[in-house]
Amino acid sequence: MKKLFYLLLALPLAFVACDDPDQGVDEPQVQDPVLKVVETTIDFAAKGGNGDIHYVVENAVEGTNVKATCEAQWVSDINVAEKITFTVAANEETEARETTIVVAYGELSKSVTINQEAKAEAPAVPKLEAVESTVEYAWDVTSGEVAFTLENPIAGVEVTAKTSTSWISQVQVKDGKILFAMEKNMGEAREGKITAEYGMLEPIQFTVKQSAYVAPDPVLTVDNNTFEFDAEGGNGSFTYTVENPVAGVVLEAEADVEWITEVTVADGNASFAVAKNEGDLREGKIILTYGNISAEVVVKQLPSGYDPNMNYSIFGVIETWADLKQEGKQWNVTFVEHHDILGDMQTTISFYNEEANIQHLNSGSYSVANGGILVNSFSQNGFSIYRGNSSDAADIADANFEVTADTDAHIITIEGSFKVGNNIITLNYTGEIRGMDISKPTNEAINITDWKTFTGKYWNGYDDDSEFMFQGRSTDGSVEIMFDCYAFPRVTDKIAPEGTYTIAPWEAKDNYLGDTLYVMDQSHITYNTIKGNLSEGTLTIEHIEGGYTITFDFIDTLGRHFTGSYSGALTAGSTVINPTM
Repeated sequence: MKKLFYLLLALPLAFVACDDPDQGVDEPQVQDPVLKVVETTIDFAAKGGNGDIHYVVENAVEGTNVKATCEAQWVSDINVAEKITFTVAANEETEARETTIVVAYGELSKSVTINQEAKAEAPAVPKLEAVESTVEYAWDVTSGEVAFTLENPIAGVEVTAKTSTSWISQVQVKDGKILFAMEKNMGEAREGKITAEYGMLEPIQFTVKQSAYVAPDPVLTVDNNTFEFDAEGGNGSFTYTVENPVAGVVLEAEADVEWITEVTVADGNASFAVAKNEGDLREGKIILTYGNISAEVVVKQLPSGYDPNMNYSIFGVIETWADLKQEGKQWNVTFVEHHDILGDMQTTISFYNEEANIQHLNSGSYSVANGGILVNSFSQNGFSIYRGNSSDAADIADANFEVTADTDAHIITIEGSFKVGNNIITLNYTGEIRGMDISKPTNEAINITDWKTFTGKYWNGYDDDSEFMFQGRSTDGSVEIMFDCYAFPRVTDKIAPEGTYTIAPWEAKDNYLGDTLYVMDQSHITYNTIKGNLSEGTLTIEHIEGGYTITFDFIDTLGRHFTGSYSGALTAGSTVINPTM
């Protein structure tokens, strides 16, 4: 097609004839010149090169020549002859470029676009470096690791590692670390080398140091450190071990009371005898000594006439507390009694409220039969147990109690009995129970302004926020509060920003980054040992000279309403910076 185009251009110029009335003959009419260019766009690779532009002038005018120009300096050596030739320089830039060569003939002109590709970026060179070139371990450590970084890795090429040190073995590379095993050092301090290689790069070396052997201290242990005998006495035995024995040191043993006799120790076994008890409950010790260390074995003996199966009425309760479960429906009330022979023992009764009450047990009748007492079983998940911390521990099989909560007097009365085996045990208690607050209804706000401590911690949180954790404890010890505050955008001066924080669920955290401030709902308030997470409310922070004024109004997941304020500097242990005005 191009040859055909050139042939057509080469045809003789055509003249149009017209009649001249004066001469009676046809005279030719001269036509305007025409400039034609074959190439309108020419593309070059980044390395550049030479180019050609083909052109034709029709109806040429004598004395007028074709000219070609370009403003871009990277196009040079433009020459006009039968065709236009030029040179494009190599592109050293990382971006493609474009210019125009203008072909002119008199007042006529044509533009030819010159495109050139960008220079391809040179492939990144791999770089292997040690994170820490020297590591140190104690004499008895048997495994270690060193870390490295690898930049611009090459597909299919792996980091390898080796050592010529005899006490270092099992060298392997995994996830940017070189893992290895070491033998325990039983001599002087030593060091070895691990070499890491990657393709043709210069290898890097790690130095592994191991401290000199230090003889460990002996350790003396016994398999049973408490024995209980009845009044008749008898013989007892236990085993012992001595780790890291010292040459020339001998184990010795003796009793600190006369009624423990015949104490012998040899080859890891110890034995002793307990005489008959004619008096009260008594206790003694067998003391084992090995050089500068020792171990004790306690021996208790019950008095003559003690009957562990006798009926016993709980009296002399010295302490009580309650643990709230099921958000106000289940109360595990523990009674601590003091027994002259068995010591302090804990009996727990699991009460179940039909209507939840997070302040105290509701007044009424409670029994296993009506579901008010939960026994210790998989189906009920109760924790009703008699003397749970003693050798008499047993599950409660049946129970009947009357409960009266006196909110005016701030006391509760629990009266009734329960069955353990074939024994019926009575329990009567009137007084306060730690963990219950029978003086305040659930819809009355609890206000706290008197604080024993109020601290704050700061750290950068996630991608775009900062976390401030505040903790306070009331002077009377009834309230402990903790709330996590998030600021957006992130702050770097460790000063909690002023503003009002609102409660936001942790699961929806990302949706709250557009807000200025918010409090995580997993923050909590513990009131009289009963903990509830925050569900709604606000926290306002204001700057004062040398500290903050923090005001809150919260409702927790148990429905309790808390208000309060703190004003002053955050106390010792804080990492939040107190502002200066």
